[in-house]
Amino acid sequence: MFRTKKRYVPITEFTHPILEPLFGDTNYCKNSIDDITHIKYTYHLFPFVCYESIFPAFFAKNSIDTKFVFLSTSEAFLKKSDFARNQYVNIIRIRAIESGRYILKCTYDGTSCLINPNGDIVKYINNEFQIVSIPEIKENTIFQKILLKL
Repeated sequence: MFRTKKRYVPITEFTHPILEPLFGDTNYCKNSIDDITHIKYTYHLFPFVCYESIFPAFFAKNSIDTKFVFLSTSEAFLKKSDFARNQYVNIIRIRAIESGRYILKCTYDGTSCLINPNGDIVKYINNEFQIVSIPEIKENTIFQKILLKL
Protein backbone atom coordinates (compact mmCIF):
# COMPACT_ATOMS: atom_id res chain seq x y z
CA MET A 1 0.00 0.00 0.00
CA PHE A 2 1.08 3.55 -0.66
CA ARG A 3 0.57 6.80 1.19
CA THR A 4 1.01 10.03 -0.77
CA LYS A 5 2.53 12.87 1.20
CA LYS A 6 0.19 15.87 1.44
CA ARG A 7 2.44 18.57 2.95
CA TYR A 8 5.86 19.42 1.54
CA VAL A 9 8.92 21.22 2.88
CA PRO A 10 9.06 24.62 1.12
CA ILE A 11 11.83 25.06 -1.44
CA THR A 12 13.54 21.70 -0.73
CA GLU A 13 10.50 19.60 -1.74
CA PHE A 14 8.07 22.04 -3.28
CA THR A 15 8.79 25.31 -5.00
CA HIS A 16 5.88 27.48 -6.01
CA PRO A 17 6.02 28.14 -9.79
CA ILE A 18 6.52 31.88 -9.16
CA LEU A 19 9.70 31.12 -7.18
CA GLU A 20 11.12 28.46 -9.53
CA PRO A 21 13.38 30.96 -11.38
CA LEU A 22 15.07 31.74 -8.05
CA PHE A 23 15.17 28.30 -6.42
CA GLY A 24 14.72 25.78 -9.24
CA ASP A 25 12.01 23.27 -9.98
CA THR A 26 10.15 21.17 -7.43
CA ASN A 27 12.13 18.00 -6.85
CA TYR A 28 9.42 15.90 -5.22
CA CYS A 29 7.22 13.72 -7.42
CA LYS A 30 3.75 13.03 -6.09
CA ASN A 31 2.62 9.43 -6.27
CA SER A 32 -0.73 9.04 -8.03
CA ILE A 33 -1.56 5.98 -5.90
CA ASP A 34 -2.88 6.78 -2.43
CA ASP A 35 -4.32 4.04 -0.23
CA ILE A 36 -4.76 6.24 2.84
CA THR A 37 -8.50 5.62 3.17
CA HIS A 38 -7.90 1.87 3.09
CA ILE A 39 -5.02 2.14 5.59
CA LYS A 40 -6.96 4.36 7.98
CA TYR A 41 -10.17 2.35 8.07
CA THR A 42 -8.61 -1.12 7.88
CA TYR A 43 -5.80 -0.64 10.40
CA HIS A 44 -7.19 2.34 12.36
CA LEU A 45 -3.97 4.28 12.08
CA PHE A 46 -2.77 7.22 10.06
CA PRO A 47 0.82 7.12 8.83
CA PHE A 48 2.05 10.71 8.88
CA VAL A 49 5.15 11.64 6.93
CA CYS A 50 7.75 14.05 8.26
CA TYR A 51 6.75 17.68 7.77
CA GLU A 52 2.98 16.96 7.84
CA SER A 53 3.17 16.68 11.61
CA ILE A 54 3.75 20.41 12.16
CA PHE A 55 0.24 21.29 10.93
CA PRO A 56 -2.13 21.01 13.94
CA ALA A 57 -5.47 20.94 12.09
CA PHE A 58 -4.19 18.55 9.40
CA PHE A 59 -2.81 16.24 12.08
CA ALA A 60 -5.90 16.35 14.30
CA LYS A 61 -8.37 15.78 11.45
CA ASN A 62 -6.42 12.84 10.06
CA SER A 63 -5.94 11.18 13.44
CA ILE A 64 -9.69 11.18 14.14
CA ASP A 65 -11.02 7.63 14.63
CA THR A 66 -7.54 6.11 14.64
CA LYS A 67 -6.21 3.99 17.50
CA PHE A 68 -2.65 5.32 17.35
CA VAL A 69 -0.43 7.35 15.04
CA PHE A 70 2.69 6.34 13.14
CA LEU A 71 5.12 9.08 12.11
CA SER A 72 7.90 8.33 9.67
CA THR A 73 10.40 11.15 9.35
CA SER A 74 13.91 11.68 8.07
CA GLU A 75 14.61 14.89 10.00
CA ALA A 76 17.00 15.86 7.19
CA PHE A 77 15.13 19.16 6.84
CA LEU A 78 16.36 20.08 10.33
CA LYS A 79 19.98 20.31 9.09
CA LYS A 80 21.36 18.36 12.12
CA SER A 81 20.55 21.21 14.49
CA ASP A 82 20.10 19.94 18.08
CA PHE A 83 17.82 22.90 18.80
CA ALA A 84 15.65 22.09 15.77
CA ARG A 85 15.52 18.36 16.63
CA ASN A 86 14.40 19.12 20.20
CA GLN A 87 11.83 21.59 18.90
CA TYR A 88 10.51 19.00 16.42
CA VAL A 89 10.13 16.37 19.17
CA ASN A 90 8.26 18.97 21.25
CA ILE A 91 5.91 19.66 18.33
CA ILE A 92 5.19 15.92 18.07
CA ARG A 93 4.56 15.80 21.82
CA ILE A 94 1.96 18.57 21.37
CA ARG A 95 0.34 16.58 18.53
CA ALA A 96 0.03 13.59 20.91
CA ILE A 97 -1.79 15.77 23.44
CA GLU A 98 -4.07 17.35 20.82
CA SER A 99 -4.98 14.00 19.27
CA GLY A 100 -5.08 12.04 22.52
CA ARG A 101 -3.12 9.27 20.80
CA TYR A 102 0.12 7.42 21.28
CA ILE A 103 2.55 8.40 18.55
CA LEU A 104 5.29 6.10 17.35
CA LYS A 105 7.92 8.43 15.86
CA CYS A 106 10.46 6.62 13.69
CA THR A 107 13.47 8.20 12.03
CA TYR A 108 16.78 7.02 10.73
CA ASP A 109 18.70 10.13 11.73
CA GLY A 110 16.99 11.61 14.78
CA THR A 111 14.99 10.68 17.85
CA SER A 112 12.83 7.58 17.47
CA CYS A 113 10.43 7.23 20.37
CA LEU A 114 6.98 6.38 21.65
CA ILE A 115 5.02 9.35 22.99
CA ASN A 116 1.90 8.93 25.14
CA PRO A 117 -1.29 11.06 24.96
CA ASN A 118 0.03 13.28 27.77
CA GLY A 119 3.02 14.23 25.62
CA ASP A 120 5.52 12.20 27.66
CA ILE A 121 8.22 10.20 25.89
CA VAL A 122 7.65 6.76 27.37
CA LYS A 123 10.26 4.89 25.35
CA TYR A 124 13.27 5.77 23.23
CA ILE A 125 13.97 3.41 20.37
CA ASN A 126 17.68 2.99 19.76
CA ASN A 127 17.81 -0.23 17.76
CA GLU A 128 17.27 -0.70 14.05
CA PHE A 129 14.54 -3.21 14.83
CA GLN A 130 12.48 -3.21 18.00
CA ILE A 131 9.05 -4.50 18.92
CA VAL A 132 6.98 -1.82 20.62
CA SER A 133 3.64 -2.36 22.30
CA ILE A 134 1.29 0.58 21.69
CA PRO A 135 -1.90 0.99 23.73
CA GLU A 136 -4.89 1.80 21.54
CA ILE A 137 -7.02 4.89 22.15
CA LYS A 138 -10.48 4.94 20.60
CA GLU A 139 -11.96 8.21 21.85
CA ASN A 140 -11.50 11.49 19.99
CA THR A 141 -10.40 14.60 21.88
CA ILE A 142 -12.39 17.82 22.26
CA PHE A 143 -9.91 19.47 19.86
CA GLN A 144 -10.71 16.84 17.21
CA LYS A 145 -14.46 17.08 17.79
CA ILE A 146 -14.36 20.87 17.33
CA LEU A 147 -12.42 20.46 14.06
CA LEU A 148 -15.05 18.00 12.82
CA LYS A 149 -17.66 20.75 13.14
CA LEU A 150 -15.61 23.35 11.22
